[in-house]
Formats: sequence, structure tokens, C-alpha cells
Amino acid sequence: MGAKRTRDEDDAEEAFPRGGSGSGGDDLPRGGNTGGGGGGSGKKRSKKLFDDEDGGATAWVAGAKKVGDGKYVELLKYKNLRVGMKVLGVVTEVNDRGLTVSLPNGLKGTVTRAEASDVLAPASKRGKKGPDGDDPSEASESESESEEEDEDEDERLDLTSMFQVGQILRCKVRQLGKGKSGGKRIDLSTRLSQVCSNISGHSLTDGMAVPACVNSVEDHGYVLSFGCSDSPTGFLPRKSCPQSLVDTLVRGSILDVVIAGDEGKDGKRARSKGPGGVMQCTADPKRVAQAVTHEGDGAAMSTLLPGMLVNARVKAVLADGLQMNFMTYFTATVDAFHVGGGVHGAAPDPAAAHKTGERVRARVLYVDAAAKRVGLTLRPHLVTLEASVRAGAMPKPGTIFETAVVRRVDTAIGVLLELKSENENVHPTFGYCHISDAADEHLDKLEKRFKVGKKVRARVIGSRAMDSVATVSCKSTVLDQPFLSLEELVPGMQVRGEVVAVEPYGAVVKLAPGVKALCPPNHISDIPGRVTNAKVKEGLSAKFRVVSVDRVKGRAVVTHKKQLIRSELPVVASLDDATPGTTTHGVVTGVEPYGVFVQLYGNLRGLAGLQDLGLAADQTPQEAFAVGQVVRATVIRSDRGEQKIKLSLAPGGAVANGNDLDGTPGEKGDVGAPEPGTVVESATVKRVDEATGNVQVTLPGGVPGVVTAAQMSDHPLTGAGLSQAFAPGDEIGPLVALEAKPRRSILSRKASLVEAARGGTLPEDISGVVVGAIYPGYVASATANAGVFVRFLGRLTGLAPPSQLTDVPVAGGVDPEEMFALGQTVLARVVSVDATVEPPRLSLSLAPRGVAASSGVTAEAPLIRSIFTDVDVADRLADERAASGGEAPEGFLTAAANEKLKVGEEIKGVVHAVREYGVLVDMPDVDPDAVGLVAFHQLPNANGDNEEPKHPAEGEKITGRVLDVSRREGVVDIGARPSLTGAKVGKKGAKALTTAELKKRKAAQAGAHKLEIGSKVTAEVELVKPEYAVLSLPDHGGAIAYASVNLLNRRFNEDEVETERFAVGRKVTAFVAGNAASGSPGDRLLLTVPAAKSNKGAGSGEASAVGAGLAMEGVVKEVQSMQAILTLPNGRKGRLHATELAEGAFPMKKIAVGATLNVVTLGPAGDRGNMLELTVRRSVEESREIARAATDAGGGDGSGAGIAGTAALATLSEGDEIDGIVSAVSADTLAIAVAPGLTARVPKIETGDSIAALRKALTSRFTVGERVKMTALAADVARKKIIVTLRSADKRNVVEGAKIAGIVSKIAPGGGGVFVQLNSRQHGRVHVTDIADDPRSEPWKLHSVGEAVEVRVLGVGEGGEVDLSMKSSALKSKGSSNGISSVSQLAPGAHVSGFVKQVNKGGCFVAISRSVDARVKMCNLADTFVSDPAQEFPKGKLVKGTILSVDESSGRAEMTLRSDGMDAAAGRSQIDNNAHVEEGSVQMGTVRRVQTYGVFVTLDGSGRSGLCHISMFADARIKDSLEQHVRAGERVRVKVLQVDEETGKISLGMKPSLFADDEMPDGDAGAGMEEDPLMADEDEEMEEDDDDDSADEAEEEEEIDDDDEDAEDDESDEDDDESDEDDDESDEEGADVLEGDDDVDMDSEDGDDVDEDDEGEDDSDDEDDEDSDDEDLEDDDKGAVDEDIGFDWDDDKNAKDEEDEEDAADEGPKSKSKSKRERAKEKAAKELELHRKEQALRDKADAAPETAQDFEKLIMSSPRSSYVWLRYMAFQMSVGAYDEARSVAERALKAIPADDEDERMNVWVAYLNLENLHGKPSPREALLKLFDRATKVANPKKLHLTLAGIYERSGQDDMAAQTLKTATRRFGQSAKVWLAHIRAQILHVGDKNADPESVRKALDRATQSLPKRKHVKVLVQTALLEIREGSVERGRTMFESILRNYPKRTDIWSTYIDQEIKQGDPDRTRSLLERATHLDLNPKSMKFLFKRYLNFEREVGDRQRIEHVKQRALDYVAQKFG
Repeated sequence: MGAKRTRDEDDAEEAFPRGGSGSGGDDLPRGGNTGGGGGGSGKKRSKKLFDDEDGGATAWVAGAKKVGDGKYVELLKYKNLRVGMKVLGVVTEVNDRGLTVSLPNGLKGTVTRAEASDVLAPASKRGKKGPDGDDPSEASESESESEEEDEDEDERLDLTSMFQVGQILRCKVRQLGKGKSGGKRIDLSTRLSQVCSNISGHSLTDGMAVPACVNSVEDHGYVLSFGCSDSPTGFLPRKSCPQSLVDTLVRGSILDVVIAGDEGKDGKRARSKGPGGVMQCTADPKRVAQAVTHEGDGAAMSTLLPGMLVNARVKAVLADGLQMNFMTYFTATVDAFHVGGGVHGAAPDPAAAHKTGERVRARVLYVDAAAKRVGLTLRPHLVTLEASVRAGAMPKPGTIFETAVVRRVDTAIGVLLELKSENENVHPTFGYCHISDAADEHLDKLEKRFKVGKKVRARVIGSRAMDSVATVSCKSTVLDQPFLSLEELVPGMQVRGEVVAVEPYGAVVKLAPGVKALCPPNHISDIPGRVTNAKVKEGLSAKFRVVSVDRVKGRAVVTHKKQLIRSELPVVASLDDATPGTTTHGVVTGVEPYGVFVQLYGNLRGLAGLQDLGLAADQTPQEAFAVGQVVRATVIRSDRGEQKIKLSLAPGGAVANGNDLDGTPGEKGDVGAPEPGTVVESATVKRVDEATGNVQVTLPGGVPGVVTAAQMSDHPLTGAGLSQAFAPGDEIGPLVALEAKPRRSILSRKASLVEAARGGTLPEDISGVVVGAIYPGYVASATANAGVFVRFLGRLTGLAPPSQLTDVPVAGGVDPEEMFALGQTVLARVVSVDATVEPPRLSLSLAPRGVAASSGVTAEAPLIRSIFTDVDVADRLADERAASGGEAPEGFLTAAANEKLKVGEEIKGVVHAVREYGVLVDMPDVDPDAVGLVAFHQLPNANGDNEEPKHPAEGEKITGRVLDVSRREGVVDIGARPSLTGAKVGKKGAKALTTAELKKRKAAQAGAHKLEIGSKVTAEVELVKPEYAVLSLPDHGGAIAYASVNLLNRRFNEDEVETERFAVGRKVTAFVAGNAASGSPGDRLLLTVPAAKSNKGAGSGEASAVGAGLAMEGVVKEVQSMQAILTLPNGRKGRLHATELAEGAFPMKKIAVGATLNVVTLGPAGDRGNMLELTVRRSVEESREIARAATDAGGGDGSGAGIAGTAALATLSEGDEIDGIVSAVSADTLAIAVAPGLTARVPKIETGDSIAALRKALTSRFTVGERVKMTALAADVARKKIIVTLRSADKRNVVEGAKIAGIVSKIAPGGGGVFVQLNSRQHGRVHVTDIADDPRSEPWKLHSVGEAVEVRVLGVGEGGEVDLSMKSSALKSKGSSNGISSVSQLAPGAHVSGFVKQVNKGGCFVAISRSVDARVKMCNLADTFVSDPAQEFPKGKLVKGTILSVDESSGRAEMTLRSDGMDAAAGRSQIDNNAHVEEGSVQMGTVRRVQTYGVFVTLDGSGRSGLCHISMFADARIKDSLEQHVRAGERVRVKVLQVDEETGKISLGMKPSLFADDEMPDGDAGAGMEEDPLMADEDEEMEEDDDDDSADEAEEEEEIDDDDEDAEDDESDEDDDESDEDDDESDEEGADVLEGDDDVDMDSEDGDDVDEDDEGEDDSDDEDDEDSDDEDLEDDDKGAVDEDIGFDWDDDKNAKDEEDEEDAADEGPKSKSKSKRERAKEKAAKELELHRKEQALRDKADAAPETAQDFEKLIMSSPRSSYVWLRYMAFQMSVGAYDEARSVAERALKAIPADDEDERMNVWVAYLNLENLHGKPSPREALLKLFDRATKVANPKKLHLTLAGIYERSGQDDMAAQTLKTATRRFGQSAKVWLAHIRAQILHVGDKNADPESVRKALDRATQSLPKRKHVKVLVQTALLEIREGSVERGRTMFESILRNYPKRTDIWSTYIDQEIKQGDPDRTRSLLERATHLDLNPKSMKFLFKRYLNFEREVGDRQRIEHVKQRALDYVAQKFG
């Protein structure tokens, strides 16, 4: 140990851990050897180390060595550990995976779960011995069975309950090796079968302290095992165990016990073995701590155990420890850390602590039997087994002691320091500093720096619990670190760390040596939804902020989100911090429809409910929030009980009332309660309230819930007992969620509700309620006046009035509170629903027979099923209690006995006694404790009469059948009647059945269990119990069945009902409700018995009720418009509706007051029953038939649509002719009464067949009260709705070729066509070309909405689309219209007309007919150049042109609008071949197109086109793009450099030097122009201009456009090159908002994704930086104003430039020797040579492939070039091979690597365009499918914008809008996405149905979502879009508003000025420039503005205005610079 050793501080499993790990960081001394064998060789050492004063015997000792003249104690190190060695340790960490144990001298070991306790070890290992080689002992049979039974329980045992931190354990070394990180690892075992494997059970004596393991926990104590092979079982009584242990002992716990025994009369202790060899033990702490182990016959080195207390004598005192003798034969050592001199820590001076010969008590520390080495400890906390050194007693890691005192220096090992606390009352502790932690530099000798008594600075970096010392460091680097371990981290702390690894689960960040944290994926990037960040990579050193710290698991979570790191808001890391009103930052972790979950600091998680999000009325949480988004959250409420926090994300974050802990009813989210109607299969019982019977449960996911006693079961009697049977930890279920509250879920176990919820028939709101349906519910409340309120799911409640509680009226009324109990299950029939009020009203009926008639014979089945389900659950719980050692209910039948008692089986018994209630029978074959009961009427001699049969005598044998088994009561009901047993009764007594008869009877019984549910059977009552009756089925072999004695809709325990329905021996009609085949509880046969009809109340009840079909006379009392009120006999009233009168046009006109009418009753009129429904037109039989039909449909009480109406809805079919009475007439709707309570609404289109009738107003055609004939189309009983028509079928059927009348419903603007309503269900569209025969402009204006028109059906699509025609020719002829239906009808040269559909980059698309479109190229739009095609050719414009070409295979046509009918491109090609162009000539031309590599110019006269390469454009190098210098349509002068007659290509030049020797032609625009002094500067370039047109063309080049097919070869290839280059461009986010193109490039990559994470740059919106914002603008006119006003703005800079020019002029000697002419010739020759080489390269590139083979060769040379693949796709498309083009795209995606994103994106864009044009099975479906696939692997944002552009170009505006809306939700922080969305709103703001505020709303949403730094950019770009494509005035208004907020932003001023110049209003522009030049800006900015002003006036002003600007500039200079 002479040299200092280093340590890998990041290794969690190192030999010398120093903190930062969750295990406490035990420090280990250095060791060199890592071998598993340890240091000792195991050989006997004969060297005499010490002279034995007592006898001189040689001691076999290892551990004391001699160096020179001194002796020292060898410390326990890793290198001298060996497998099999036993060591004492202290538990420092417990988790589910195992234990961490502190060993002596700073060693640390780990114990896996399987090695922690014998009960956790696999069954194959239990009872086996360790590696010593002994044979395993044989386990007893009972022990083996116990192990098998405990296998499942072992998996549920929890280590944290079995072991405690600070517990002292005996360990055995299992394995030595390297850990996962390469460090040293010590694997231990604490299993007693391993630790005590060498100890014999016979050596266990009374008074001996031994370790024990709890095998099981019993009522009176604990069963123990000692790990010995042949030891008996131990038992620890609870009374012999301290309470502290009783509270912690579980199965598998390890503890120390003393074998107890009683002292005899002779004073000797007797053996403590009890019955069966069980050893009695005690765990009294004092006895355990003082139990000394003495030498015995079996004492040996192998039987020594760590932890034994021994009497020892100091044999020698060494410098660093002691040598001791104990138990006569053994010698041991005590190292310096375990001598007993230190009371509160290690002894500073071991030599002074003890004396030779001193006798002490010591405890064995470790035993190495192989090396004969034993270590002892004299430390008080170990000798007394008081592990007082806990984590709380030791200094916390990170604590710094400024004045630590050196108490001992161990040479080459370390230093012992005394750590004094500032609190004088606290005893000082000791720390040990290893030599490696003594200093940052290398130390050869510790003694030189550390001297005893010296004070030093030290920092705690860990602890050595076993040695009771702290691990410290004196390194300055450690002392200066902010923290060293996780214990020092707190949530909210800002830290700096280094990323050491990037994994799928996040980034691993090293915060300090040994301290690492995780940055989860959602905390890596600031962009919501993004889980990666290009900047977060290995090696990155950056700032982080601690989010949470889990000290138990040793984990920390940090965030890299800038907004959280920079947040100055309070840190809310605990419930104490979460005070209402506190605002903090959090991260969204979940977005649900009901709210947003937000993660705060620590482990806090809150919910912001829907009402606390601050959303707009039409906004959803998913639109406003995204996972990973940082939000400001305000605490509204915190609940300590539920550990939940309620938050607000709304601006301001209003705080709710702090006392409102429950919130509003039904509010969810605080605990995540399940939605009402959710079925929970199983929950865990948390607590049972004995007072109320309520059961509190925990749902999966930790959600609390409660099942009230009333909701425990459908049957209240069995439910009450069941709730008391549950105990905490039991499983309960299934349950259904009734209501979700903030703090818990309200649940129900009622089987009826659970089954209805599973089937989805239990309503939650009014929309799911169907009139006439039967729903299970429960009684919420009952009042005498209102009735019974029945509740379903949530808060949905209905009312059953008193009149609807009984089948017949009851004299004196009914008492609802008496009839129904709260929570009682009921079956409710829906009578009516009134949704027009708030809240909606739900009327119910609980009348039993009425409900039964509607729901069926098995409606009561849930009740009987619940009874036996509850019984079985209670019995199962009792069985589980008994199996786990609990007490079963008194008299409870065991499961084994229950298996022998099968219902219906024969049973034999012996009469035990006769009681007044029956005969008691003993059943010895079943269970001695079981009692059989035979009722008197069930005796064999019972004759069925009322006479009591003769009682049997005691001891008499009796045979019968099992009727019922009550396990809780221990009673078995037996039936012995002959009819039940099947015995034949004769004169000689009963005769048993034969085998054949018995077999037949068994088969009949089994058949009963196979009956279908609902089968009708005859049953005989055998027994009647309080809850159910036992019945037998005579027709099925006497099978035993059960039925409930109660009904759901009646009060339970009604004796009258029971006696009416059940009487012993009575036969009843029943229906099968469950059996073995249907899975009934216990496979029982369950029945339902209908309620008996009661005669109660005769004369005033049913007899007095008036039914249907009763004929009588009535007198008309009142006549109304649609009905008459009649007085009937006995004072009743009736209603006679107009529809029930006799035939007649106006039936009500024949009715007069006082008239007597013969009427027939239909039933009650309405659900109140106080009036009868009458009819005149129907007979008695018809009336009864109608009433029966209404009853079957659920409307027999007159509710809903009434009796006649319900019957009509139930019986009518489509096509039936009926009549009705007109009840109301409006402008477009006719109301017709079909029956009383049933009215049909008929739209105008269904009121007439002819066009003439439809053109008339309905009020003129129909009168209220008139009878009309109509046809039924559909009828819906549930919705009480009928659909009828007054039209004939042939006049309303929409089939191809039909000519029908319709009504115009919509006129689409822009040529979208006319939409016509054809009938009540169908609409059709008239294409713009089918409106009129003769082509006319805007033909849709011939019609208006609401107009009746006649149309011809042209076709009906598969999806129901109907094409119509209004053409006169089509209406006259049913055959084919004269229109063009396919391109085959077109021929080149044909003159056609059509309407513009769309104008985009590909050209103008014209609709020639509804199925044929033609394309017009841009060059063919007009004879002259069209600057703005979209404006010149708006949608719907009528155009006339000539067909150029037709491709029938692809269905495409090309046309031209030029007057000559020619193709401009073809014309140019022809001119090129004929016209002569002279080389060297100077000509004028027009710029045709500007590309990045050159300019295409069309020459005047010849019309030929040539290319001016960028190298020949100017003498100086073009640094920026050509678009900045020239634009399409501009007139230029060029010089012909070269003409290739073979290819027809012309090379042009525009360099000024080319025209030096040429004269300016006459009439040139530049002739005679006086040179402007401002333009004389050599460095001046052309004025910077907007590149709007170039941007548009760049976007055009990105698409696969058919323009390339007809363009010239050179232009086609160069265009594709341009497309490839443009795709690589992207605007830079974070730069100046106006840098580059002002247009919104929809197809270019947005830089937001790259730069949005970096917010380190200063906000450009700050006022302090506004003056410098214009520095990015190009200063391209230097010196111009200087010369005009005589002031040098850049004097210093110009001087420097002049010096540079002089230096540049100083050339070498060679250049000076040549004349100027020679140099010019040489330069011209070089340029000509360079031009020829470029031309050759271009000619080579122009040799484009012409076949598929050529393309394949080209692909082999450039497989990663998207340009080549796209050209190949274009080639395939040009020949109509669309499938092959699709195949090429797929190959391209596979060939181009994934890391080449730009190239792959080019292919994706082209592929999408291909599918949009030619996708299969339909373009839309194919496009969306491909888009979904692309977004998973490519840039989703760019793909969304691309898809929107595709939709826009193809005229699918709705799909484009939907796509952009989706993009704004997904990429809410992208300015480009929002600008695209805003642009779409601007383009459609003028549409008829468009929202005029849509642009403003979109802009508001954009500014809410985008970072502040992007607001200005979006505002400016929106203003530009408004000016260019929207409203110019709105754009100006926006610019003015922006400049008011940012008046010093010269870039915005410049943009605004440019737009005004383009508008062509000089006065407005001049006014704007005047305002700008009056600003107070820096000189450079003012120079820029004055130059703009001066250039403007030179172009449009006069000399006076120019002088005015110059004077203004001079005035500014004079004012600024004096």
C-alpha cells in the first residue's frame, strides 16, 4: 500500500464506492487481487507468530502478520475473501430485487431475492446444503407439501417487509467476481440453510442464541426453522416476542432467538422441546444480546457463526489491533475499526484501548474456516446487537466539516478523522479518509500531510455502517463540488452536466463523479411531441434542471427544456409547496377530452380540467395542448388525503374555493375515475366500514372507489351479509362505474347493472334512452308526492309517479317510501322523454306486470342469480380465511364436506332427534359436524294432506335427496318424499327404483340443465326460505331448482306476495333463468316464477278500468282545430282526434258541440290515464287489434305517440298508403297528423310530382284540417318518427335517365355547379357545363336557391353521387345528351369551349364537360405574356380554344387559347429550326425564364430562345441569385456567342464588356441617358428586389409536371436541375423575418425544426436592438448619397478600401511586363476556353436518356440521386406507364439511404403527386394511404404542407383546409405551417359561406402557439399575403399596426415600401417614405432609407423632388453630426 491508488468514480459496483449510489456508498480499503479465491491459500501455517504465554502452543492463525520488527493485523479485504466464508453484515438497502449489505472494513455485498431467505429460494434449493459437499438432508413429507402450497405465496412476499435497514444479518459469500460495470462484486447469501449448513441440530441447546427464519405466522406465534439439516422446528410464542418485532415479522423474516427452557429443581435447565419435537424459543432482546456461546463437544471452526457472543482474552496488543483467544481453542484478531475503545466511533489508538490479558466479551465478526481465520469485534453497538448507527445518525453525504481532527494515521492506508458537529450536545462521529481520497495529487506518505491532532477540511462521501464510521474525502476537487450524491439533489436545482449516452429511453447525464441522471425523451427538446434533439448528443456539456429525485431507487430526472431551465417561477415539488394560487411551470404528460395532465417537480402530477384550460368555444384540448409542452400552471386545490392537485392552465389561473375539495358533481380527472358504464372486472378491498357496510376499494391504476351497502347486490338480504364477509386485500368484482367523482369512483356490484353495462344497454344520458325500452336501475329516492326517482348511469334520473308504481289503481293511493327502499334494484320502462326542457325529463313506469310484459319472462333472472352468486362468494372467502390459518364461522361446512353434498344426489343418514321444526339427521359419511334437516312434509310417509306424518324414531335410517346446502349454518336440507326420491309406494311400503329406472331418472334430471333460457316448465314447491324457494321439476326426473320469492319492483318480504306465489306442495309455472349450460352460479338450475294475479281491489281496480274495444256513446263538449273532447258515460272524458273521424275532405267541419257520436275506445289518451282515446272510423275488433299492437310496441298506456300512433309505427311498412290531416303549413314544410300523437313533417320537395306544383307556395296548395293521401317511407317506434311522401314512386325515384322535378338547394361559386334537392333523402349536382346548351358566361346565375327546376338524371355513382343536367336538349331527349363524355370525342383542331376549374403551376385546367377536362399550358393562355394567370383566368370563367392533342389511354387532352390555335412551344421549335441567327450579333430580347444557372432569352425577330449562362451575365461574380438582377418579361440586350445548328442551341452573353466595341443601337432604351453620379460607384449592384416570381417558379420545378414533356430538351434538363437545387433550400428560422423571399414557400423545408430548440439568441423584438436590425440588409449603393450631399458616411471604411485597391494593383513582375492589350486578349482567350468547356459539359448532360434501359444505366451510376429517379418516373408517366412509375418510386425509396433525407423527400413529393393523379383504386384513397406511410419515415411537417399544396392545385380546397388544420395541431410552433394555414383562410375569405373573421382567428391562434420571437415574422408575412392575395387595405392596416409597435425596424419599413411601390400609387409611397425618413435612427439605417427615397424619386419623380430628398439628407447630416 505504498502508492496511492486511483478509482473509477463512475463505477456503481466499484471496490471503493464514494456516494452517488443509492446504497449509501460504503467505502472499501484497497485490495489488489480480484480472484475469487481470495488471498489465503487455505494451507496450514506452521510459522509461530506469537509466543503463547499460557503454554506455548502453536496457534493456527491467519490475519496477523509480521513486517520487520513490528506486527500488524491484516484487514479484511476483497482479495482475502473466499467463497464459503461467513461474515456479519448490516443491511443498508432493501428493494424488490434484493439487499445491499455493509460488511466489515468498508466492503459491500449484495443479496439477490432468491438468496435472501429460505422461503424465497426455489423449491429445488430448499433444504439443500451449501458448497461444503455434505449430502442434503431429507425433508419430511409434510414439509414437501408445505413447500408446494407456498410456491404462489412466495412470489407475493415483499422483501421490504421481511428486512429492515440497519438489521444485523449473518451472510455467506456465494461468489466473487466482476459486476456489470467491471467493478468488484461480492454475492452473498443470508439463507439459514446456507449459513448454518455445518451445524447439527443436536448441538442446539437451551440458552443458545441462534438465527431463525419464520416459516409461517400463526395465531399464537411463529413457526421457525434454524437452517440445520436435522434440527427440529422451533416455535416463538407471541408473548415471548417484543411488540416491535410482532409488528414487523412476516413469513421469511430472519431474527435471532434464544432456545428457551425451564429450570428444574436442581437448578439445571431442561430441554425445551415441546410436543412433536418443537423447540420453544424467545426473542427477548436482552436475553438474545447476552446469550454467550460456550465451548462444547461439537465446537469446531466450521460450526462457528458470525454474531456469536463469546468470552475472549486479549493475547497480544498490536499497533493496529488485537490478537485474542476465545473458547479455549480458537485465536482471532480484532482490527483497528473494531476495538472497543471508541464509545461513539472507532478507537483512535487501539494499543491504548486494551491491555494484554484483559478479558472481554466479543462477537464473532467473520469466519474463514478454510483459512482458519476468525475476526472479532468489540464495538459496543455490535456486541449489544444495538445497531444504533443508522442513516439518520451518520452525517449525510455531502456534509462538509471545516475542522475535522486527525485522530489516527494508518500508514499507506488512510486517516481516521473526528467529525465534530456545530451542536455541542451531539456526540462527534468518526470518518475515515482513504489514501486515494486524501489529496488530488499523489501522496507517498500520509504522515507528512496528516498529523495526529491537525485540523483539516473533509467532506462526507459515504458511510460504513458495519464499522460505524463515515467515508470522507479531503480532495479539494471533492470539497468544491456542488454535490456528490443524489441525496444532495433537490427538485428545481439548476445543474450542469455532460451527456454520456443517448438511449431510446432518454439521455444519460453525468452530473458529478458517481452521480448520473436521466433526461427523458419528452424533456430533451423544447418542441412538443419531439423526443430527439440534434444538439443533445454524447459529449454535450449543458445546463439542466432537476425535475425529481428518487432516493430510494437512486434515480434522478432532469430536463433540458429551456423554458423550465430559465423559469423564475416557484418550484412546486411537494404538497406543502402546492398552495392555492401558486403558479409554476410544468410539462404536459397527457391530453384527454376531459382535461390535461401536467407533471410538476418531484413526483407531483396535477390535472387541469376542461373548464380550467382557457379554451375557445370550439376548441378541444388536443388542439391547444400537446404532450411535452411546457405550460404555466396555477394551483387551484391540493388534496393531501388523495395526494392530488387540481390546476388551471387558463390565463390568470383563477383559484377555486380552497374548501371545495369534492368539486362539482360528476367532475373527473383528479383521480382518473373511470367513465360511467365502465365494467371493472376486479378491484381490491381497501376497507370495510362496519357501521355502514360500505366497501372502499382500489381499482386498477390506484383509483379509489366505494361500493355502498345498497349497491353490493341486487338482493338486499344477501348483499348485507356479503359486505361484512369482505376484508382488506380481498378481490371484489365485477363492478360497474356508476358515477365519477373528483376523489373517487362510485361503483355497483349489482349483477343486473353489470350485465346491462356489458351489453351497452344501460343509458348514461338522454340520447341513449329509447321510449318503451326496459332498463335496470336503482332507487335514488322516493317521496309520497312525486313518486320514485330511479337512477341509471351518471346523473341520469327518471321519475315514476305514484300512478305508475302498481298494475291497478289502489284505493287510498300508494306510499312510494313504503313500497321501495333506497338503492333497491328495479326494472323501469321508459314511458316518455322530454328533451325540450333542461334538464330533460324522463317518465318511467315500475308497474310489475307492465314491465314483465315488455321485458320478457326472464326479467327477474338477475335477482335469483345474485342470491347464489353472493352465497358462493361468501363461502369462497370463508374457505380462503380457513386455508390461511384464520377462523372459519362456527359450524361452517368444510370444502371437502361440501364436495360430497351435491344438490339432487341421494344421501343416507341416521335420525338424531326430532324437533318442532323437523327431523335432525346425522350424516357420518359426509362430516361428523354436518347436520341434516328433514321437514315434516318431506318425510317418506308424508301423504300430501295437512295431517302431520308419523315421526321416525332416533337411530332410524333415512334416505333422501339433497335439496339445499347452507354451508354457513352447517345445515343440509333433505327431501325424502316418495315423489321426490322416485320410490314406488305400495301396501308393503316404498319400493326402490330399479337400475334402469334410476338411469332414466338421472338422464331426465341432466336434461333439465340443457334447457334453453326462457323455457317454460312446471315446478313443485319443496321448501320456502326467506330469500328463495326450492322447487322440483316432476317432468324432468325431479330435478332440483331454485327461484326467488321476491320481485325486483316490489318491496321485499311481502308475505302476501310470497303466499300467493309459493306454498309447499303447490305446482307453479316457471321459466328457466339459468342452468349448468348457461354457467349459472354453482351450476344450479335457476327459475323465475311470474307474479300471481291479485284480486285485491275488485270493483275499484281492474274491473273499473276501461280497456280497448268498448263501444259507447259520447257527447261533443268542445271542438278544437284537430280534435274534439267528448263526455262519456260515468263522467269520463274522451278525445276524438281528426284522424279517427270518418272519411271526408275536412272531417272536423262535420263535428258540432252537443252532437252525439257512437265511438269505440282505443285506450288511455296519454300516460296520465285521465282521458280515453276514441275512434269513429274503426270497429271494436280493429280497436282491440290496434291496442294489442301498441302494447306489444311498448305504448299500451297511451304514452309517446299514443295508442294509434304507436300501432301505426309498429305495423306500417315502406310503400303503405295512408291518409292524414294537415295540421300546419309553412313556406317549405308541411305538417300532417297521421294519428293522435303522431305527426309527419313533409318537406316541400315531397309535396308534388310536377314542376308546376312545386313552383306554387305550400300555403296556396294546402289548408289546415284537410285530409291528404300519402305513402309511408319509413317508421321508427323508438324515435316516434314517421317519414311520408305525397309523390308517386316513379316521380321521386332517382335512376339514370329519369326526368324529375327538384328544388335548387345550393349554388357553388366559381363554376362549382348547381345542387338540386331531388327528394327528402337525395341531392344531385348539375355540372357547370350541363346548366345550359349554349355556352355563356356564369350560367349558374340563371337560377336561385329555392327555385323549382326540372332535371334529367345522367348517372348515379356507387357512393350515391347523382349527376344531373338542366340542358333543354337533355330534358327533351331521354337518350344520350349531345355533350362530350370522353376525350375520344375530341380531335386535334376542334374548337371547344369550357369553364376554368383551376390555375396552378402546371397550367390552366378547363372543364369541357363534367367528365372531360383539358389543360392549357401557361404559354398557350394568350397570344401575349400573362403576368398573373390566376387573376386573368378565375374559376368559372368561360374560355374558348382549340384542341391540340388527345391521349385516349390516359384520358387527357391539351388545348390552346391562342388566337392562331397553335402550340406556342411547338411554334418556337419550328422557328428555331428555320430562322437564322448570326454569331456575334447584338440583339434585343425578352427574358423568358430565370434559373440559378442562367437566363433564357427569346430573341426579337427570329423568336428563337437562347441561354445566357451565369458566367456570361456580368463581368463581376454574381454573389447572390440571378433573380435579384433580372426577372421574367424584362427587355434585355444580348450578344450571340455561339450557335449550334445541329442541336439548335444558342449561347448568349450579357456582360457589359462584350458590348465595349459595339455601338448602342438607335432607339435603345438606354441611349442618351445621362450617367447618374449615384450609380458610378464600382461596388454598386442592382437594387435588391423581391423574388416573388422566382419563388413561384422554384416551387413549380419541384413537381412532376407535364410541362417538361413539351419543353425543349435543354430547358427540361436544366429545369430538373433547378428542381433538385431548390429542394435543398430552406429558410432559416431565427434570422431576419424578411430575409430572402417574402413569399411563403409551401414546399420548402422549414427551418423551425432545426433552430427552434436554440433560443439563446436575443429576441429581435427588443426595443434596444431595433436600430441594428437593418444590418442584415445589403448595402449595395455605397457612396451614392455621399456624392450627392458631399458627406462621407463611411470615411474610414473607404480609406481602407482604397488601400486595399492599391495593394491589389501591385502585381508581380510578369503581369507588369504584359501590355494592357495583351492582358485583355489573354483574359478573353481564357474566358472563351472556359465557355467552350462548359458548353461541352452541358451538351454531354443534355444527352438525356430516351429508353428505360438508358435510365437503368444512369441509375447504376447515380443510385442516390433523386434527380435521376424523378426523371425516370417522369419518363414512365409520359408513356402512360403509371404502375411502372410507381415501381420506380418504390425502388428509389429503397435505394436512397435513410440519412439522405432531402433526396428521399424529393421522391416522396413526386410519389404523392403521382398518386394524386393516377392512384388506385381512387386517387384520394391512394394519396391518403401513401401520405400516412410517408409521415412515419419522413419529415411530417413538410409532407403536410406538400399534401396541402397538392390538394390546392387539384381544386380540393376542403381537403387542403383540413390538412392544414391538422398540421397546425401537430406543428403548432412552426411559423411556416401557420402561414400556410393563414394563406388558405385569406384565399377563401370571400367565399359565400366563409367566416369573415377566419383570418383574424387563425392569426390569434398562431400567436398563442408560436414563440414570441416568431410573432413579428408571422405578422409581416400575413400582411404580405393580404396585399398579394387578399385585401390590400387589410394588409396596409396590418403593416401600420406592426410599425406602431416596432417603429425602428427598417426591414419592415423597406418591405412595406416595396409593396406600395408595386401597387403603383406614387403619392402613398412618397408619404410612406417621408414618414420613414423622419425617424430617429442610427446613421446607417437613415442612409438606407434616404437611398430608397432617392431611388424612388429618380424613377417616378422630377428634379424638384430629387432635390428635396437630397436636401432632407443634408439636413439630417447637419443635425446629427453638427
